[in-house]
Amino acid sequence: MRILFAVLICTVAVLASEATAAQTQFIKPPRGCPVVRPHAGKTSGDWEAVFGRRKIWSRAVALVRTVRRKGFRCAVIENEQHTHEVAVIGLRRRSSALKIVQRALRKGLPAYIARS
Repeated sequence: MRILFAVLICTVAVLASEATAAQTQFIKPPRGCPVVRPHAGKTSGDWEAVFGRRKIWSRAVALVRTVRRKGFRCAVIENEQHTHEVAVIGLRRRSSALKIVQRALRKGLPAYIARS
């Protein structure tokens, strides 16, 4: 009985660590993607190409997976105003954000430009 209990506890721990790893893969931009530079205050002044906001984490994950599948590998989930925002962040120029938004619209994804 103790062995069964120990196996059950280990399985739960592994599943919990995998869930945490799955969450962080959507929060941190992949290697080679723009990142938000260190800044003072609440805003960085960078530009973002925003694909949408979701109140529920699982829906934000579904959206970021769709966005990445359509070719936007740098999309991440950010916490913005008590929601989960899916966006490409850390863009230094508005023109860069505009290029991404135009490409997203051509691929049938809703998108808009925002200043961080």
